[in-house]
Amino acid sequence: MSNIIAIFVSLTCVILVITLIVTYLFFKRWVAFCRIALKEVAEAMGAEPSLDVWNVSSIVHGNKDGRPFTVKFTNQTRSSPPHVTVSIPVETPVALTARRPNFLDRWCTAMGLACPIVTGDTNFDNRIYIDTGQRERVHLWLGDVGFRETLLGLFDADVMRITCQKGTLSLLTKLPPRKAVEPSLVFDSLPNLWRLAEGMTTVADPNTKPSRSAQQKIMRWGLAPGLFSMIGIVLIIVGMELYEPLYPVFLEVLRWAMPLGLSAGISYVFLAWRFVRWRTDRHRVILVILAFALSGSCLCTMGWRYFGNGWLDTGRQMPYAASVWETLNKGRGGRKIVFKVNGKLSAEFSRPRGTYPRGLLVRMTVFPGYYGMPWLDGWQVVQGNR
Repeated sequence: MSNIIAIFVSLTCVILVITLIVTYLFFKRWVAFCRIALKEVAEAMGAEPSLDVWNVSSIVHGNKDGRPFTVKFTNQTRSSPPHVTVSIPVETPVALTARRPNFLDRWCTAMGLACPIVTGDTNFDNRIYIDTGQRERVHLWLGDVGFRETLLGLFDADVMRITCQKGTLSLLTKLPPRKAVEPSLVFDSLPNLWRLAEGMTTVADPNTKPSRSAQQKIMRWGLAPGLFSMIGIVLIIVGMELYEPLYPVFLEVLRWAMPLGLSAGISYVFLAWRFVRWRTDRHRVILVILAFALSGSCLCTMGWRYFGNGWLDTGRQMPYAASVWETLNKGRGGRKIVFKVNGKLSAEFSRPRGTYPRGLLVRMTVFPGYYGMPWLDGWQVVQGNR
């Protein structure tokens, strides 16, 4: 037995070491590419790029015609392709994002979840979607034909979006995998970025308050239903452990929780939508909040049903006669047991490693449950079983 354990431990250690080595080599190769991705750009700028190991990105700062700018390369991740960001400082407190409209933008516009800025220029309106919290200010910018043409001139096949936030105007461009950044990609976009920044400066109102980002709105409006989700999961786990229902009641609890949970979730989302819509057209924020609110409300009501059923129960104990129907092997030495009570199969109860034969008579101690779901307090084998 000791030899088997020693072999198992040795194999585990070998697999762990191999995994660590492979991970290290992969990460090293990944980071090494970040070092050289901006090599040509840095040489043209006469600067040295700095490496951010934790974010797997590299950054180089430079000047052209006396104007500062920053180039950042971010390597490919599971959710996004490799991309390069060209940023310049801009003197405006207004935040906006320009991107190509997609199916979700058009669908949310048709459903009323989004209200895009319409300039009357069909070519521009069909190609660019503006997301901002200062609609009046941005609408004035877009009223300038030169501003619209400059913004359109920055978009090509690989540009993902243009963002203005926190005093920085940024152009985000998608790159092919394992592709270094060409200097022309950076320097050709700078003149249009500077013209765009000048158009923003001439119209911007210094008293305009900056808008909150989509991430901030998700955190602010999604925090409460997110906490409800965690509370609901905890209540379900604790309720099932302390007050195990005698019969399987998941569907019954779900039918009870769904109307309440959906009502609460939809009401919360409608409230959030009204407040957020006044500040931004970031309809994806609303959809994320919707997912949080619906799941959080349903989980919280379900968890309370399980937990409150036993915690609030003041009924008297009732003896139940039952028999073992099946002992289930759940792996890792754990087992669950199913009883037959009043002709119905009970829920699965966690039990010690012992196996109980089918037909074994047992006596249960059962409480009626606050919400009418009987729950098991304990059971013992009836003496004199054959």
